[in-house]
Amino acid sequence: MKQLGLELFPETQRAIELGIEQQLHTCAQVYISRYQEPIASFSLGNFTEQQHCSTSTLMPWMSCSKMITALAFAILTERTNIGFSTRVKEVIP
Repeated sequence: MKQLGLELFPETQRAIELGIEQQLHTCAQVYISRYQEPIASFSLGNFTEQQHCSTSTLMPWMSCSKMITALAFAILTERTNIGFSTRVKEVIP
């Protein structure tokens, strides 16, 4: 399977490979699109010792709520007076 855009993100590739070397993770998938057009879709590493990771490998989402929370907060900062330096106690009594 073709690794779309891998050559466009060498620092991302190095960071993933370093994490694999340091045993922080075994593999990673990357997908990036702009204006609904994919510019990168690639994977690195092995999902298991017997299975190479591909862009179609089904992977568990550990800590997926962090990404969703960050995105939701970014949207709030655009739409309201909440900023990245706003204290939680100012929003939630």
